[in-house]
Amino acid sequence: MSKMSDIFSNRRYPRAPASVPILSDHIMTLSSGEIMKDPVCGMDVHADSSPYRFDHDGVSYFFCCEHCRIKFRENPDKFLNLAAQSKTGQEEAREGYYFCPMCPEVHSTKPAPCPKCGMALEFAGETAPLQQTEWTCSMHPEVVQDTPGDCPKCGMALEARLVVVAEEENQELLDMKRRFWIALALSIPVIVSAMGMHIPGRPL
Repeated sequence: MSKMSDIFSNRRYPRAPASVPILSDHIMTLSSGEIMKDPVCGMDVHADSSPYRFDHDGVSYFFCCEHCRIKFRENPDKFLNLAAQSKTGQEEAREGYYFCPMCPEVHSTKPAPCPKCGMALEFAGETAPLQQTEWTCSMHPEVVQDTPGDCPKCGMALEARLVVVAEEENQELLDMKRRFWIALALSIPVIVSAMGMHIPGRPL
């Protein structure tokens, strides 16, 4: 028995080279997940932890929230084209008014990420429109109210959105237009009678 024990004690087993990765490190790499770009707002999204996913043309896209996923699902080509333009630097910033659809109080004169949620600001127009905030349910668009709260149908938190308020007509401007047309109608006969003698072949 002593000889057998000596044989096993003196046997050398090959060790794994130092370059072989440890199994625990490999598992951590897999669990960390791949970071994807939300094609709607541009935020970084962990593919393994985001529940918001949509498959289009054999490609899986991941989103930061249900709002972005719904917008992409309605018109995927629009956001894919915008993403391609952004990567190649072909998209030029337009001067005007930009706002955040998730944070209505955030607005800017230049395109930039929202300082609160990181979502890309959307172009609203050349000038800042008159707007008011209302809250609606992304699953039930017919649910609209003036204050934040929960959807009475599904219980989801209502999302804020901006609504452009139609500008009230300027009464003073309307009065000026009315006076202008009245004065124009009354001055036409006077001009014709005064200048009629200068019309060739049609003396008055």
